[in-house]
Amino acid sequence: MSIQAVPSTIAEHIARVTEVDSLPPVELPLERCDGLIVAADVYAKLPVPAFDNSAMDGFAVAAESLRSDEETVRLQVHQDIPAGISPESLAPGTACRIMTGAALPAGADTVIPVEDTDSSPGPRPLPATVELPANREPGAFVRRCGADVAKGDLLLRRGERLDPAALAAAASGGWGALRVVPRPRVAIVSTGAELATPGTIPPPGHIPDSNTVLLTTLVRRWGGDPVAVRVDKDEAQEVGRTLAEIAESADLIITSGGISAGAFDPLKELATTEGGSELRFFRLRQQPGGPQAWGSIAGTPYIGLPGNPVSVFVSGLLYAQPTIALLGGAHGAQADRLRREPVTVPATAGADFPRLANRRRYVPVRLNEGVATPVHADRSASHLIASLHLANALLLVEEGTQHERVMTQGTRGRAIIL
Repeated sequence: MSIQAVPSTIAEHIARVTEVDSLPPVELPLERCDGLIVAADVYAKLPVPAFDNSAMDGFAVAAESLRSDEETVRLQVHQDIPAGISPESLAPGTACRIMTGAALPAGADTVIPVEDTDSSPGPRPLPATVELPANREPGAFVRRCGADVAKGDLLLRRGERLDPAALAAAASGGWGALRVVPRPRVAIVSTGAELATPGTIPPPGHIPDSNTVLLTTLVRRWGGDPVAVRVDKDEAQEVGRTLAEIAESADLIITSGGISAGAFDPLKELATTEGGSELRFFRLRQQPGGPQAWGSIAGTPYIGLPGNPVSVFVSGLLYAQPTIALLGGAHGAQADRLRREPVTVPATAGADFPRLANRRRYVPVRLNEGVATPVHADRSASHLIASLHLANALLLVEEGTQHERVMTQGTRGRAIIL
């Protein structure tokens, strides 16, 4: 297999890496479904509310019992109705003391809040009688059965991302578990003999491994279930063995490093070995993140990112994020959008940004009221990870021409919101 990097556009590579299908759906209890996409339409098994109930602590009556020429009416009180019981029918001409959420007794059609009566609120013995305001309209402070959702109504649409409110809706409609697309299991493999564990003092020639924590947290934010693996040696055999092992349990493999033009890039070497994985290498018209890799490891989709951390961030946003979303169940119009370049917003250059020939630059910027200012004087150098957190957008600096080598201050352009 040739290891020559094939020239490619950004749009071509996005289309390439996002040619994946959603994972097969599984059934999970509601408490494990937050953030997942529901795999089928969900219909209410129960009406919501499930029965007529009281919206207030007070007294349940028939409105007809309140008809009077006087301002108030006194009625006998014949039962207490706390929440969670099935009450007796309301005797004609009487009232029942009722709590919020408790079932309305047959024969009652109105609730009078306790504050509007001569009964004291709070715990106290059931009064023998109660004085109520006269001539109230029927239906006051009553939550009618099915007023929110009737039995059989559509609760959730296929493809909807589940949040706490959606899960509460499912629970109220009689569901305890749903068929959902699971979180993609994403194996994150950082290669490089020069990497040191964060928090330790790196030996000479070593650097802290920022890529693993960067990708792990990004993948989790993008809806994946990350598993981090680090290969300490730049040896194709060890990298290949690691990739083969993790491919058995992963839905997507992402590597950082080892795909450029160095003499010790193990993934390039792995692609040429007998029985090697199906890897292809590309040279994209972007900066940072020109070198990219793509393919499969034992049938598991694979995305190879460069090793420099800002390149990892930009490339992950462009290529890994939509792939994870598609594996996680995005479909229809959302899937179509994910297979295109990210959505941008208008932005005006707040400084001069040099353009590159044949390459688009993605520059970390601070976007404030539409004006983009760089977070570092070197603009988008691929190693400037320590200042990346200051950015809230990436400014797109399009390719330069012989007559336009700088995106000058005040030039209008586009930016990706982070």
